[in-house]
Amino acid sequence: MVRGAKNINPVFQELKQLLAAQEDRDGECLIGICHGDAWLGNAKWSDGRAVLFDFEYARVGPVVYDIASFIWSLQEVRDNDLQLALFKNFVQGYRSVYDVSFDEGALKANVLRREIHNIEFLSTHIAMSSEVQVAATELAKATCALVQSDRFLEFSWH
Repeated sequence: MVRGAKNINPVFQELKQLLAAQEDRDGECLIGICHGDAWLGNAKWSDGRAVLFDFEYARVGPVVYDIASFIWSLQEVRDNDLQLALFKNFVQGYRSVYDVSFDEGALKANVLRREIHNIEFLSTHIAMSSEVQVAATELAKATCALVQSDRFLEFSWH
């Protein structure tokens, strides 16, 4: 249950169910130095490269969560070609440090974790006005649709 946000609870439960279905495909995760909040709001496009900043959540953790967080944030970008260019650039940067592959199940599970974390953060730290609930619900629905679609395959790490 999300505190103070009854309208978002059905999609929150759907996210948790989808995550439970993916967790058995999650596999072993590479642990490494992670940004911890890799999303477009913490990235700048500079000289043809995506540059991350705002390292307050940097930590040692599962590297796949950073990749999944970035995929999650690409939902804000309406231009599919730009989405894929940003992702490709992000992958190149990450691969310069970690030459590893992630399977689709691990990426999907961590995209779902990122959305669940987003809702938990909002409900704990932000007044869940009806406008915030509507926006959060729409993003959560889009996340559910993304992980269940063939479009997700475009964000292949292989």
